[in-house]
Amino acid sequence: MGRALAAHPDVLLTELGDGTGVLLHLGTKLYYTLNATGVALWKVLGEGPATPARLGDALAERFDV
Repeated sequence: MGRALAAHPDVLLTELGDGTGVLLHLGTKLYYTLNATGVALWKVLGEGPATPARLGDALAERFDV
């Protein structure tokens, strides 16, 4: 099974035109870049808590694997 994971409420995602993205933590002012896979995962987490199995399913759907 696996423990559910969730996006931190103080972190914002900005998607870029090439499919990548940037996360900004409003509290620490740190930012992180994401590739297309990271953006897909973060968007699922943004919908609410998700198990690792749900994240895997979302990647399989998104990338046709």
